[in-house]
Amino acid sequence: MRGWVTAEAQTIAWMVIFFFASAAASSAYLTVSETFPLEIRALAIAFFYAVGPGSVAFAGPLLLKRALIDTGSRGSVFAGYVLGAA
Repeated sequence: MRGWVTAEAQTIAWMVIFFFASAAASSAYLTVSETFPLEIRALAIAFFYAVGPGSVAFAGPLLLKRALIDTGSRGSVFAGYVLGAA
C-alpha cells in the first residue's frame, strides 16, 4: 500500500474536505450570529484567531516533524491529522 496516494489525489481530497468545511463554517457562523450579541461574537472570534494559530505555529512543526514524520509510520501521521482536525 505504500505510495498509493499521489500528490494529485491528496490535493483533490483536500479540495473536497475544504468544500464541506467551508459550508459547515459558514452555517456555524450564521447560527452564532443569530444567537449571541455582536460583542460576545467578536471576542470569541478574536480569541480563537489569536490562540489557535499561535499555538499551531509553535507546536505544529515540532509535532509534525518529531512525533509524526520521524517515526516513519503512516498511522502516526494519520493520528496527527485526526488530532489537527479535532
